[in-house]
Amino acid sequence: MQAILPMPSQPVYPKHVSIQTTLFDLIYAMQAEVEPGEESLITHSISHLLQSGRVTFCGDSEPWAELLAEMSHCDP
Repeated sequence: MQAILPMPSQPVYPKHVSIQTTLFDLIYAMQAEVEPGEESLITHSISHLLQSGRVTFCGDSEPWAELLAEMSHCDP
């Protein structure tokens, strides 16, 4: 017996997509998208992604702890 399912009205996308990249590649990709003079957005965006858990370290995060602490006190 075959079940016929109705087509969804909108495409179905996964809730979360997981990719592995380097922090440097992430920063480079973000730099390609911001306008000149908006570079501070990259720092704040990376900080937010790390602090919210949307980006996680696959290796040792200890060397980055001081930098992350400084980034959390930056003005937007």
